[in-house]
Amino acid sequence: MNPAIKKLSESIAPLRQELLNHPLYLSLNSKKSLRIFMEQHVYAVWDFMSLLKSLQR
Repeated sequence: MNPAIKKLSESIAPLRQELLNHPLYLSLNSKKSLRIFMEQHVYAVWDFMSLLKSLQR
């Protein structure tokens, strides 16, 4: 492995582990729960991006 990539991977390993241990992953345990999460999440992202674009103007 490239030394720079290895160093980066080692430096972010604790943060990656923290994300993998997030309670959200435990609650997404079925296709239905994942679908509901994604339906809500897409609107949150869309709303944020709309706000960001209007601030850029």
